[in-house]
This record gives sequence, structure tokens and C-alpha cells, in this order.
Amino acid sequence: NGIPYRIIGGTRFFDRAEVKDMLAYLAVINNPSDDLRLRRIINNPPRGIGNTTIERVQDLASEQGMPMMAVLQHAGEYAVLKSAAGKLERFAQLIAALREMADTMELAEFYDAVCEQTSYVRTLQEKGDVESRGRLENVQELKSNIIAFAKEADNPTLAGFLDEVALYTDLDSASTDNCVTLMTMHSAKGLEFPCVYVVGMEEGIFPGERVRYNDEEVEEERRLCYVAMTRAKERLTMTCTRQRMLFGRTSVSEPSRFLEEVPSENADWVGRQAQGASGFGDTSFDEGSSYSTRGYGSYGQGAARYDSVMQLRPKSQ
Repeated sequence: NGIPYRIIGGTRFFDRAEVKDMLAYLAVINNPSDDLRLRRIINNPPRGIGNTTIERVQDLASEQGMPMMAVLQHAGEYAVLKSAAGKLERFAQLIAALREMADTMELAEFYDAVCEQTSYVRTLQEKGDVESRGRLENVQELKSNIIAFAKEADNPTLAGFLDEVALYTDLDSASTDNCVTLMTMHSAKGLEFPCVYVVGMEEGIFPGERVRYNDEEVEEERRLCYVAMTRAKERLTMTCTRQRMLFGRTSVSEPSRFLEEVPSENADWVGRQAQGASGFGDTSFDEGSSYSTRGYGSYGQGAARYDSVMQLRPKSQ
């Protein structure tokens, strides 16, 4: 929505290595002459193509005034590339095959194919450690951006999506003091703000999917929730959605158990009326109403999404 923001204590989504890797694949598929991004992905995941070989390819391309991809396509014709010619030509064939697929598939489906054909996702899955799982989630989350773009664009194309991402990153680099501050709850310790918004108050997100059935881990997340809530000096708003797209998949959301634990005398539920809307709990509500309840607002069938909002105030009010 063009709202200026800054992130504290975290890496911007499009600055994460795995997101850059997948965007580099898309960029090279869209424009095989993009040597900078080609160098990033030619051996990522590992294909047995070493740095020395890559340097030789680049030198040949510079000498002959052609892009590196043109050298890769005919690697067997160059004596200095003889030992790696098969690997280089297979990579060029992979990109060529994906270029053909890009012309015939929906963007989201095509992205899935890129993840599979390049073996990038499989490599992360095989590693299986915590870091690799986090990187895999970011690779999957990029699909959410692609789906959102496809819904908004009149003629969604790969080139159009890459242009859109370039706009995102340009906006991200703008700095201003008059902006929303985004941070993790851990980074917020010791800080205070007049207004605080805690988003994603849903089971599977907070508490997280991996800890929601572990009482000890949930207790730690409960303490972290308290930290987040007490960062607000004047107004605290906590939100959850009826359904959310996460990692490219849309699923129904269940409000976080932590919302039920907030004393009702200190909270107002705010919701918007829609077809079949009702408040689960003590009270039903009309459009624009605010009320104190331990229930949740929810859309009925047919609505695409609903945000339920809890606003909290100091006891003195």
C-alpha cells in the first residue's frame, strides 16, 4: 500500500539468500543474457561446476562479445571447457526447457516447476536442518507473492512479476523517520511505542505450528506474547484472520489461544458485518460495532477473508 516502513533486527524478505536465488532463476529464464544472475545459480544447488570453470566461461563470453549462456550452450566446442562441457550444456538445456514451460503455464504452476526442475527445493529438504527448513519456507512463501501478483495483473507474465519485485525492493530501500517500525517480538524487548500492532494471532503462527502441542514450548511463547503486549504505552491492537495464504496455500485460521486469555474488561473486539457474520461467544455484532467479549468475529460462507481485531486499553480507562 506504499506505507513507508523499516525493519529492525531482521532481514528483508527479498534480501534473503534463498529468495534471491529463486528470483535469479526466474530472471535468467526470462532473460538468458543476464550474466550476473546466471553466475549466482549455475552451481546453486551444487552441480559440480567449479569457480574456475565459471571464470573460463565468463572469459570466453567477454572475448567473443556474447552472453555466458551462449558459451554454455556450445561448451563442448571449447577445449578449455572440455572436462565440464556435459554439466554446462545440461544447465543450458534446463534453462531452455524452463523458458518453453514459462510460455504455456500459469505463473504459480510454473514457479512450482522451477522449484522442482532445478532441484533447489529437494536439496533443502534433504538437508533437513532448522536453517534449511526456514529457507524452504521462504522459497514457498515467494509463491504467495506470485499468486497475489497474478490476481492483480491484467496480463500476468514472468517479466511483469520481475518488474513488480524490482519496485518492491526499490521501495524497501527508501529510508524515512516517519514510518511504521516492523520488528520481531524478540527485538522489541526493552522498547516501548505509543501504538503497537501484533499481527498473526492465530494457532499455527502464534503459537507456532511446531510448538502448539508442546506445553513447555507454548508457555515460552505465552511469555513472549506478554512481552509484545507490554510494548504498547497507549493502544494495543492484535489481529487474526479467518483465512490466510501462507507458503502459497490458503487455509482457514483458528484464533490464537492467547487472545482468549486476555481479560474481557480490558479488550474490545472490533469487526465488520458481512453475509452470515456473527460473533462466537457472548455477543453478536453489527457493522462497525465494538464490544467486550471472549468470542471471535467470523464471516459466513462465501467470504474470501475476514480480519478479527482485538483492541486493548489500560485498566485506568
